Amino acid sequence: MKLSSKLIPVVLFLLLLSVAVQSTVSVKIYSRDEQLNSSNITVPRIYIQNTGTETVSNVSYNYYFTTENSEIPVLDNYYVPNGNAILVTDSGSLYHVRYTLTDALQPGQTIPNNSGNSIGLHYNSWNPWTKANDFSNNNSGTFAENQNIPVYLNNVKFYGNEPGNSGSSSGGDPSSPSPGVIKLQNFALYSLQGTYIRDQSVFDGGGAIGSNTTVEVNSQAAIWGNVISGGSVTLHSSSTIYGDVYANGIATRDAGATVNGNIYQNSSVGSLLFRHIISLQE
Repeated sequence: MKLSSKLIPVVLFLLLLSVAVQSTVSVKIYSRDEQLNSSNITVPRIYIQNTGTETVSNVSYNYYFTTENSEIPVLDNYYVPNGNAILVTDSGSLYHVRYTLTDALQPGQTIPNNSGNSIGLHYNSWNPWTKANDFSNNNSGTFAENQNIPVYLNNVKFYGNEPGNSGSSSGGDPSSPSPGVIKLQNFALYSLQGTYIRDQSVFDGGGAIGSNTTVEVNSQAAIWGNVISGGSVTLHSSSTIYGDVYANGIATRDAGATVNGNIYQNSSVGSLLFRHIISLQE
């Protein structure tokens, strides 16, 4: 039987999905003090290792230390290939050395090598240097993983701890169990009946995720983009949103959940739908 040609308007809902691939974005930092027993200088050797399956770029990391008695620290760059190191004043007696890699870090690669880079820190007076209160000094003469040297990807903390914020970190912190991270490429995720982001998921496309109803971001997930919900938003412990949160209802955060932007509750959020015209031919 033939059908006469006609146009039938069909209401379709917009569902933008990224392609999920099993891959991990993970790094580790190792350090030691080459002059552990010296009283007036500290010589940290540091290397960074890509322990994941993704190439990472725009990588930097910080080595934090504290001075005493208003002494002025001096940075000596001995060996810092594949990057540079500069001295930065934070506040009061807190300083850090900012290392910035000029090269991308390939999966399995170590930069600079297993011997690490090398700098010297001492006072211009060469007075005694107290190492016990240096946040990033692990007081080890041999290389050991050091989570007190935080790592940043695109200036966003991805691994490790900062002074005053020990124990809290973004999705790549190895102190959190991380059997694998779902990384979505070029993401834009929207659903009708609720968007559920599973534990340890990483969205790094820079767009938005959302739902006509509810959005739930589970533990240790990281989203580089905004969250938009026509209903409520729930952010579970240790989840991180590098953007804003918009909710037509209430946005709730568990302890340890972080939003780097603003949270807008009870705000007007439009529901998405797509009207598509299809033709049934004879």
